[in-house]
Amino acid sequence: MFCTKCGAENESGASFCKACGAQLAVTAESSPEPVQVTGQQTTAPSDKDYWDVFVGEKNTQFYVSRFERFASGGSRASWNWPAFFVSFLWLLYRKMWGYAAIYFVAPALIQVAFYFVFLALFEHDVAGGMSFLVFLLATLLLFPMYANWLYYRVASKRIAEVTGRQPDPAKCASTIARLGGTGILPIVILCCVLIPFNVGILAAIAIPAYQDYTIRAQVSEGLSLAYSTKSLIGESLIVEERVPADRLALGLDPDPQASSGEYVQSVNVVNGRIDIVYGNQANENIAGRTLTLTPFVMGSDAPESVTWVCGNGELPDGEVFWYADPAPTTVDSKYLPVSCREGY
Repeated sequence: MFCTKCGAENESGASFCKACGAQLAVTAESSPEPVQVTGQQTTAPSDKDYWDVFVGEKNTQFYVSRFERFASGGSRASWNWPAFFVSFLWLLYRKMWGYAAIYFVAPALIQVAFYFVFLALFEHDVAGGMSFLVFLLATLLLFPMYANWLYYRVASKRIAEVTGRQPDPAKCASTIARLGGTGILPIVILCCVLIPFNVGILAAIAIPAYQDYTIRAQVSEGLSLAYSTKSLIGESLIVEERVPADRLALGLDPDPQASSGEYVQSVNVVNGRIDIVYGNQANENIAGRTLTLTPFVMGSDAPESVTWVCGNGELPDGEVFWYADPAPTTVDSKYLPVSCREGY
């Protein structure tokens, strides 16, 4: 059956055009029962008639079949793939403006709220991870599972509002078609505005984050170059019970720059302490700066083990037999490994 107003094809027996909401003529051929052909529908429209008009031409059968199940008291849970992949855009496409606005901010607010709840019970990292899990559960499972039911509630409310104030079924259908259906224009406008904005935000976040990541990788080179020196110092302190004054005392080349790398200028030994100085091709934020590794020999009367403190890391617990003269680490804490930061 084709609509005489807009030309859209509709199912046989439909009361209103699902594209424009116009009342469809009933013919003897399209009616399932003998009728007197008057050119216009004479029976009252059903809920399905209005649902067809509200949903529009896109996926009408999919949504209307679920509306019928919800209306008959069936389970509210069903799956909606568009709501899973593009939740916010799906809400806009189906003209659920208010819920789209809520969805835009609600997931973040839910995550923050649960973060503080979990923070009262767990450590910071655990609370952050669990709150993010709640965020994923809400956005990737609960919402797409109940999106069809939400759409049904919106459709039912709008249809009830229109039919409650307009007795003419034809005018009701026309209004319902305008309130329902799909809307692509808001999505186009939103994408034109948000995509450049989001790209700018991501660039502002990603570029500094990537720079920090590369600097941390350069700092790690110094720790790798100092590994063998740490082993030699530990052996000297525990086995020989001797504090190495410098590199020569460990049997190494006395020139600190002999232990250099792409980003490390030198690895020096000063009374058992290791000083890593960054340079060469290192980023300007760490070039010329020092990361110290300080050994603490544990034990009350005799050396038993060596505990190394990296940079501004926490001092070891227990009785200390000996430790090297400390020196400040001048590399910014945000570029250091977590164990080398103050308050770790």
